[in-house]
Amino acid sequence: MSQTIEQLEDQYLKRKQQYETKIDDLRFAKYQAVRILEEVAQFSEHYTKTITDDLSAFHNGLRELDHLGDEFQDNCQKEMRKLDNELEDIEATYRRDYQRLSEQASKAEEDTSE
Repeated sequence: MSQTIEQLEDQYLKRKQQYETKIDDLRFAKYQAVRILEEVAQFSEHYTKTITDDLSAFHNGLRELDHLGDEFQDNCQKEMRKLDNELEDIEATYRRDYQRLSEQASKAEEDTSE
């Protein structure tokens, strides 16, 4: 069964929407994670100050928390680039297939008009 341009467009739009949803979900997860890390740092500082005057352990923990946050952000950026590349591939495939189907439709019209 040959694919029509309308079917190609429907398939492309569905796949594009799926990737846009994944990108939105990743952005939201990144925002939530950063917010949680900031809250943990704030609460930790508050409770550490109520327990002791020596904040060196807290500062060491905060540095580790910053490191984990940076690592998480790097992983999010890598995943975002991967999703962007996959979306570009979907768009390139769509354009290529659209061109091919358009040419086939034009050729079929020429053959029927002769």
